[in-house]
Amino acid sequence: NDDVDSEKNSAGDDIIIPIKNIMNESYCRELSKKLRNQFQIQRKRGEFLGAFVCYGYRKSSEDKHKLVIDEYAAEIVRGIFSMKIKGYSQDQIADFLNKEKVLTPAEYKKSIGLKYQCGFQGSSQTKWTAVTVSRILKNPIYIGTLIQGKRGTPNYKIKKMRVRDKSEWVVVEDNHPSIIDARIFSVVQNLLERDTRR
Repeated sequence: NDDVDSEKNSAGDDIIIPIKNIMNESYCRELSKKLRNQFQIQRKRGEFLGAFVCYGYRKSSEDKHKLVIDEYAAEIVRGIFSMKIKGYSQDQIADFLNKEKVLTPAEYKKSIGLKYQCGFQGSSQTKWTAVTVSRILKNPIYIGTLIQGKRGTPNYKIKKMRVRDKSEWVVVEDNHPSIIDARIFSVVQNLLERDTRR
């Protein structure tokens, strides 16, 4: 854009190019700070900033930063919590869902037209696993608590994501409609802490 040719350096280019590089670097740094601050403000207001929502919810058609209940998936989530309270293990719940041919969260997102890709997918169609069930059972989003900012990059130069300290997470309670009652969620957390392998 500045008509700089590295083969035909003029005397002025030797001075101006490093200065422009410093200015561009400063601009990138300031822009990154402003964006990070804006995202933090939105998180604290309870606005959802992710590309894909958790299983059981969808983005509101009026406001993409608000979560609304997806009734089909929410019914599956309620069933998972109900089975856990009745004494089923995560493996048994996963086996039941696979037997009933219930679509996994990843497959369900694809079925409703979202361009969702899972990094753990090994076969053409995923199956329910104990890990997937555990993630649902432990996720406080189902009682209306939105937690954001768990992962991020240290600065604009480093692209590798890292897990942030819990003190940096943004937690907003009663942020959206709950699928699971808080008491049921609490009972399930107590069950998960016990050894239920027998």
